[in-house]
This record gives sequence, C-alpha cells and structure tokens, in this order.
Amino acid sequence: MVDEKDFEKVSRVVSHALRHEPWLYELELGEQGWVTVDDLIKVLHRENSKWSDITTDTLVDMITASDKKRHEICDGKIRALYGTFCTEKTA
Repeated sequence: MVDEKDFEKVSRVVSHALRHEPWLYELELGEQGWVTVDDLIKVLHRENSKWSDITTDTLVDMITASDKKRHEICDGKIRALYGTFCTEKTA
C-alpha cells in the first residue's frame, strides 16, 4: 500500500520517467511531455511490487501533497511541469 511516506519515492521515479529517461520505462512522451496516466501507472506497478495498488487518485494525492509541484495531471495524462498551461487540471 502506498502512503504519504512513499510519495517521495514514487515522485522520484515519476520524475525520472517523465523528465530524464522515459525510454528506460518504455514510455513515449507526447507533445509537451504528456503521457497517459494509465501508461505511467503500469510502469509504477512493474517498478515496485509494493506499488501495485497505485491509481490515478494516488498520483493526484501525491501531486497535491508535494510542496514542489513537479507534475500535473490533465485530461487523463500526466507530465513533468515545465511551466505550460492546461485549463482543466485535476491536480
């Protein structure tokens, strides 16, 4: 089960996957760095068996709990924040 103590670890993997080496996680980033939340969740499930219960809500909670706001979710997609704008943010 993922709780707030694990958010930092999950956030690091998410940042690495979305910012640094998406190919290591078999992710293809779209325009402006977006990837589907479902694809990222599959990556997280493979990355650590303890994270098998991660859902979209878990990622939203992780983003909301973070002081640094490194990621955003919009329209079923997630990306590392680079200062772009989305009108229908969920987190």
